[in-house]
Amino acid sequence: MTESFVNGAYHMTGVQQVAAHTHVGSQILFVKSGRLHLTISNQTYEVTRPSIIFISDLERHAFSVLGDEYDRYYLYLSRSFPERGLLNPVLFSPLRHRPAGFRHVVEVGENSDAVESLFRELCMEAGSEQPFGDERAILLFGELMILLYRRAPALFGPVSDDSSALVLAVQRRLETGFAERITLTALAEEFHISACYLSHLFKRVTGYSVMQYLNRYRLAVARNLLAATNRSVTDIVFAAGFSDHSNFSRAFHKEMGCTPVEYRRRTKGVRQE
Repeated sequence: MTESFVNGAYHMTGVQQVAAHTHVGSQILFVKSGRLHLTISNQTYEVTRPSIIFISDLERHAFSVLGDEYDRYYLYLSRSFPERGLLNPVLFSPLRHRPAGFRHVVEVGENSDAVESLFRELCMEAGSEQPFGDERAILLFGELMILLYRRAPALFGPVSDDSSALVLAVQRRLETGFAERITLTALAEEFHISACYLSHLFKRVTGYSVMQYLNRYRLAVARNLLAATNRSVTDIVFAAGFSDHSNFSRAFHKEMGCTPVEYRRRTKGVRQE
């Protein structure tokens, strides 16, 4: 298996609180049993029934497990995963797009057994070295998302296949060129559409303006570098695509509620800059 997937199952007993944090990839949770108080960005949820939870790598989240038991399966997906090209781009919407009214939590109801079976299969595939393991995992993921689409189509946004494909392409462009100087006008010219149309469509589909999305992605890159490397904060500022240290520090503190050095200390414990 490649790093497109990381899967597993998790069981715990007793109350647990997990402070606000982020992940390198998008996360899909299947909460089989237990009660959960969950905060994602500025939205809060009480999870009391078997549910699927979608969290992107741009979203801070925290949770409290309530009660004595908590069973879940989890799935991490890298940002390169949609580029595999085997599935309709609409099926990736809950991983990347946050249109108005988006809810991160979907109760699976009578589909609980089918959802658990698919997560089990994905977990086994992730741990195997069978031929065409990636391809089968992608198809299992597609089956899961189709099941959820049929149960909760609003989760996938009111957009056409072409709109989803265009927005995903723009997102990939921002994510590969985040260190460049990118403007809305230049981006629109690159995709041969008007800046007004791009701005409207991108906001409607993702929930962010183009520049908001770019800055959030740059912050995600910076967080990963702070946690996974010993590079100086100054180096990370420019590696993540920010023009100067003060703008970076201000944006980082607003998003994470702490300075870059404090974040590194909490997540890695390396030397102070």
